[in-house]
Amino acid sequence: MTVVKMKAHVGLDGILNISVPVGVTDIDCNITIEVQSKFSQEEWLQFIEETFGSLEEDELERLPQGIFEHRETVD
Repeated sequence: MTVVKMKAHVGLDGILNISVPVGVTDIDCNITIEVQSKFSQEEWLQFIEETFGSLEEDELERLPQGIFEHRETVD
């Protein structure tokens, strides 16, 4: 078994793209990926406390959503 440790970035689309050369070819293998946030729960809560309400003075406007097609109900 080969263990590869690395750091990567998940893009705004929520997709993690990685490319890892493992030194073998044409084999089936099992892959395990463990995703850990860089923030601890305490750090995340502190971030929320610091940023909550930061847009309070900005007037947000919901723009028209357009006309949606009517679809048949799925039973």
